[in-house]
Amino acid sequence: MPTRRLWPLRGFYFFSFGGLGALFPFLPLLLQSRGLDPARIAWVMLAIPLANMLVPPLWAAVADMLQARLQLLRLACLGTSLTTLLLLPARGFAQHLAAVALFSFFRAPLTTLGDAATYEASEGRHASYSTVRVFGSMGFATLVLTLGALQASQYPKRL
Repeated sequence: MPTRRLWPLRGFYFFSFGGLGALFPFLPLLLQSRGLDPARIAWVMLAIPLANMLVPPLWAAVADMLQARLQLLRLACLGTSLTTLLLLPARGFAQHLAAVALFSFFRAPLTTLGDAATYEASEGRHASYSTVRVFGSMGFATLVLTLGALQASQYPKRL
């Protein structure tokens, strides 16, 4: 199978990690601009690594049990996209914590499910896993640099 069939996965990595680059470096600034103190910002941000530790094994187990890796990857992508929107109306500590926790529940398994799909899709092709995965780094760098150039750190409401 030609490597052009791997382009959707390259796009997945670019936009998945690009989304991280657009959100994570600037999220504490957004929370601060909405009146959260540093301790509460830390609690909200803690939801992300906690989800990254606990959630991917659950999604992977379900994916293996149902033999539905790509379907769950699509569901996680949709859930990530929709739950990001919960940050728009969020006000106060509880709403921000709930929004980030729900977002993290869907975002956490993306890398695991995406890596498994990429490894499977690149087997026997003239492309290595790294030639697909590098697009995630490109997406992250592109969005961080673009938003940095737009001075998002000085104007978090632009996010």
